[in-house]
Amino acid sequence: MNATPFLRSPPFPGIAPATAAISRMRRDGEAPATISDAVLDAVAEARVGGIFWGHRPAGIRLVARAGVAVPQAMLDGLARREIGMVGKARRGADSGPGPFPDLGHALPEPTDLWTLVAGAASVHAEAGDELAIIAGLLHVPVFGADGVAIEPAVLRDGARAALAAATYRDCFSGEDADAVQAVAQLADWRRHLDGNHGIAAASGMALWKREAIRRFLWDGVRSPPFLPEHRG
Repeated sequence: MNATPFLRSPPFPGIAPATAAISRMRRDGEAPATISDAVLDAVAEARVGGIFWGHRPAGIRLVARAGVAVPQAMLDGLARREIGMVGKARRGADSGPGPFPDLGHALPEPTDLWTLVAGAASVHAEAGDELAIIAGLLHVPVFGADGVAIEPAVLRDGARAALAAATYRDCFSGEDADAVQAVAQLADWRRHLDGNHGIAAASGMALWKREAIRRFLWDGVRSPPFLPEHRG
């Protein structure tokens, strides 16, 4: 089981994680939530869950969790730049044949997994991995460590279990919330981060406003620099 909720807040700069958190893992004895197909469809439409902020590398055709074997036949015809590895392999792990460590390249952290997976032809990860869950929701083929395709129904069940494994809260009021509300909040943040993506610089703000504006313009990786007014 993943150690963190699938639906979770981005690491907003200057905001305590506990303050921004919209979820936590369910404790023993707490009843799991019922997750409908409509909720899963909303997650896919909003493209939230897992790491949905960060770098957006282009041209990646095969995505693999580092340390997961990839059959040679699926590597044939791909350039190294088209094979992206997410995360780091466990020390001493037997990766078998595949992109780790020589045939692919490690992707920058954090990477927007939804944008990454949406452009890929295949994903290679265990069924419960966030990469596999996202790929299943985007209808991208997923292959396990044994090289065998994972059935879409298994991936959808994994997504349902991942959402049910957490409890949710309204980060503004502190009140309990449900998965529907959590998805709506994350979708709003995703739209905001998408809007900030590509802002090269800011100018024309008073010095006392800049720290707040810097946080507001964070795009999931960085905040834009402030230029002197004569350069703005």
